[in-house]
Amino acid sequence: METPKYIQIAELIKRRIANGDYHFMPLPGAPKLSQELGVSYLTVRQAIQLLLEEKVLIRKDSDRLEVAMPEGAPRLRVALLHPGHVTCGNKWFDAIRAGTIRHQCSFRDIVETNPDDPLLYDALDGDFDIIFCYVPHNRPLFVNKLKKHRERIVTLFTNLTEFGIRCLDGISNQAVEYAVRHLHECGCRKIDFFLSNLSSGSLERKRIWNETIRKLGCTGKDWFVEVPETRSTREFVLEKTRELIAKGAFSDTEAVFCSTMDSAIGVMRALADFRIRVPEDIMIASMGNPEIARLCTPSVTVIDTPDLTPLIDAIFVHYLEGKSDPQHLYFHFELEQLPPEKIIIPGESTYKKNK
Repeated sequence: METPKYIQIAELIKRRIANGDYHFMPLPGAPKLSQELGVSYLTVRQAIQLLLEEKVLIRKDSDRLEVAMPEGAPRLRVALLHPGHVTCGNKWFDAIRAGTIRHQCSFRDIVETNPDDPLLYDALDGDFDIIFCYVPHNRPLFVNKLKKHRERIVTLFTNLTEFGIRCLDGISNQAVEYAVRHLHECGCRKIDFFLSNLSSGSLERKRIWNETIRKLGCTGKDWFVEVPETRSTREFVLEKTRELIAKGAFSDTEAVFCSTMDSAIGVMRALADFRIRVPEDIMIASMGNPEIARLCTPSVTVIDTPDLTPLIDAIFVHYLEGKSDPQHLYFHFELEQLPPEKIIIPGESTYKKNK
């Protein structure tokens, strides 16, 4: 026998509540639900009455419906806001999800479809306690909105601490020096730098690369490809690197340090298309994403991303218990916290040349 429609509707609303859908959008009334679900107004009223009796919903004095907060409710309501082309199944996003489970919080993944998606701004006004937020460059209106909600925002990789906004980052960018030195030890003397966005972190990596090749007496050229916000970095870098190679780029390059693994993947594919071998002809190293680096062929030498649990826990402790320094805004790993052998994960994309 088919479950009565009003019970189906009640269960649907429960699932939406569990998913955090009503943290950033109002609970719809009976007329709107009736139209959305294609059922009668009376059927929706039955469902709402059932949810009131089960104390899932409560009716305020203004006659407005609200989600009840029962005993054992999530300690914090957490959201992760990011563009659709930024992969969610990676170490960073998985660590945030795991943190919400560990600290008994609810979690909502919110994906924008384009840079002007109103969902971006609606989510920031939502009923969340923490919003982990990916911030592409060149979005002044969005950053201005972040400032208004600074107490609840934790940016990923983009350092906006000057505005009182917390930032979750990984290993210090100074680790770029270790990667460049590794390439130098492998016998490379012309080490290029590949940049695919103009974030503060990427520009800092470029500065450290430049300082290090000068210290080592090496040469190198920096390459920049500006990836549109709506495009996949890997695919766009592949297209543009093919064009660069066709014009003679990398003709005397011995190694390329890529600011991100997505850039490294695009560069490596373009090199392969022109029968330029990695590592025999050009070596490749990159920053972060070791879980992706080891799946490449050849595997990529990469700056490691340490276990993120301590950083994630420190953020949750701040919001749950207020035990951390309220002025502590930048959550990252200093190189001094890590043994030198753990900073670089050597891959097949680099090897010692016979001297």
